[in-house]
Amino acid sequence: MNFEQLETLVCLARLRSFRATAEVLNTSQPGVSLRIQRLEEELGALLFERTQRFVSLTAVGRECLAHAEQIVGLRDELRNRVQGPLHGRVNLGVSELIAHTWLSDLLAALASRYPGLRINPTIDLTPRLLSELDAGEFDVILVGAQVLTTTNPMINLGSVRYYWMGRPPVGVSERPLGVHDLQAHQIITWSKQAALHRPIGDNLQLGPHHGRHGSGWSRRLALAGRAGTARAC
Repeated sequence: MNFEQLETLVCLARLRSFRATAEVLNTSQPGVSLRIQRLEEELGALLFERTQRFVSLTAVGRECLAHAEQIVGLRDELRNRVQGPLHGRVNLGVSELIAHTWLSDLLAALASRYPGLRINPTIDLTPRLLSELDAGEFDVILVGAQVLTTTNPMINLGSVRYYWMGRPPVGVSERPLGVHDLQAHQIITWSKQAALHRPIGDNLQLGPHHGRHGSGWSRRLALAGRAGTARAC
């Protein structure tokens, strides 16, 4: 048993993906599998249930995870005390859309600029990330929404623009569309638990003169950290 195996256990439990874990730990998916396999062999127990789509902890895995997090945390604390600032571990919460777009570029840039940092990302929906930030589970979260409700300090990173899209048979014309046009069709959007689901629903329920004419939809990106504890180490 070594730190590399324990760190892989912690990362895989959070990300629930061999591919994402391999990217974060700068290794291959077979390398992640081998580390977990050797740890399971040494402990004599199955730590993860594996399917084609999901990876989840077993009961024994959940028990081991608590100890592994403590051990890895103590190692990071010792390293930070000896090596000084900008070293150590950052528990980072990331919304799904950011994770699927520019998270890998961010992690690569941080690894290049601050090699002493260990970024520990967790991917989830924005409401849960905000709740867990308040509970002290994260140091920093990267999320996007029109409105964020939090008492934690927040930095506005800007905005990105979204567009309504439909295939030709739905009758989309060249003219700008209003809310009343969209109400006539089924719309695919985020799940009900996502931060943007309610604003989109509220917007579509407005009268035809109060909608957004044109196809743009703006989303704020923000970085939030726990008050007094957000740090880069």
